[in-house]
Amino acid sequence: MIKKLLIPLILGFFIAKSQVTTFKLEDYKYRTPGFKALAFSAYSAGSTNSAGSHTFNLRPELTYSKQLSTDDRQFYLLMSGTTGINYFKEKLSNHFISDLGFDMTLTSVQYNGLKFTEYGVSASAALGFTKQKDLVGNQKIASDQITIIPYVGIGKGRLEDVSNAQMVLFILEDLRDAGKIKKEISAEIANNFTDFITQLYNMRIFDGRIRRMYELEQIDSFMRANKMLSAYDIKTYNIINDNWGFALQPNSVDAYYARSGSLLIANSFSNLSDRLNKDGILNQGRRYNGTRLYARLLPVLRDSSHNTKADTLPEKILNRGAGAAVEIGVIDSKPISLKFQRNRSAFLNIGDNFNRRYERHDTAITKMNSNAMSATIGGNIGFGYYPNSRTNIYTMIGVQAYTGNNSSNWVKSKNSGGSVSINGGGHYFISYNSILTYNAELVFNGSRGSKTVIADYYITYRIYLY
Repeated sequence: MIKKLLIPLILGFFIAKSQVTTFKLEDYKYRTPGFKALAFSAYSAGSTNSAGSHTFNLRPELTYSKQLSTDDRQFYLLMSGTTGINYFKEKLSNHFISDLGFDMTLTSVQYNGLKFTEYGVSASAALGFTKQKDLVGNQKIASDQITIIPYVGIGKGRLEDVSNAQMVLFILEDLRDAGKIKKEISAEIANNFTDFITQLYNMRIFDGRIRRMYELEQIDSFMRANKMLSAYDIKTYNIINDNWGFALQPNSVDAYYARSGSLLIANSFSNLSDRLNKDGILNQGRRYNGTRLYARLLPVLRDSSHNTKADTLPEKILNRGAGAAVEIGVIDSKPISLKFQRNRSAFLNIGDNFNRRYERHDTAITKMNSNAMSATIGGNIGFGYYPNSRTNIYTMIGVQAYTGNNSSNWVKSKNSGGSVSINGGGHYFISYNSILTYNAELVFNGSRGSKTVIADYYITYRIYLY
């Protein structure tokens, strides 16, 4: 008799907890008519000691981004400019180094149903100047570099950003657990609430304190207008503020690194983790839903020079290159539940690159032409855990294999190898102005005649002064 009474009660408890709303992460479609952001950062350091050694460096950076998402188009633009000054002086020598850099990434996808055409470009340019003086003599070094990688492609499928839906469901579930929601919230209202959250993120209010008060007032007004809560008190406010204020807020400047599948660049990564970072797989701070198949053509143009004027041995080095690659791939992101995410991708890339190098050391001149054809195949699978709006933990395993033919001044050689990468990390919100980011990676690289193992990690404690 007791069992007959307990079983329905237990089942009813779990059913009730799962039915705060029928709305799920995969139901949401992220739409914004235009999300712009401008960020400035600066780094400075210096030192001095009694032995006569002095150092100083300064590096400011300005970053602008814009993203758009409608039913028939996805667009993203990221531009950043930076400059740096580094000065080092000792009793017998001094060095002055300055540089200027510019990076731009643009991607545009036009949809016709689930089918799409896309185009984009990744470009970078840099200028550098070094002046040094020591016992050997005076030396001036000037350098420049430019890389342009456009692409065009076709495909089928779409990745939807569902991070804002995650925020809404965390708020609703916590309010339900506290007894502030006693009825099921319809999927329509939950979806409208998520759209409302997206609009709040698009607001531009310079004073962060005023913005936070405004956001909480707007959330409260929306929930009252839609009669979502059965009680309004200080605990209600605390729950909303805990999920909203003490959270990893989305940042459009950083969003590029999480836009899985927005851009893949052929044969321009030093290892597997670089490629996966470029594709946004490792940065799982934001969440996506959908499957995307694509085929792309990627031309590559490169040019760089290094010119040294010295009292001893002047030199000049020129590098010019061009190439193209064809790539096909698939990306799949799925929210398994509110707290768990799965990301997968696979690709095949076939490319050909040509490079011409000119060197002059004093009066000696060397010219070299090289060509590299390669085929690369790879894939990965990653999982993320999101226990609340202020924490995420993720892990990923990736594999890559390549083979190719190289020729340098008509001397041919073959090269093949591969790599396996194991990665894990996450983000943790500590307070209004501090966030902890952590990541660790183990990479096994192998090629003909060589094997390497690379282990690295980073821990960043970021403090926002205002």
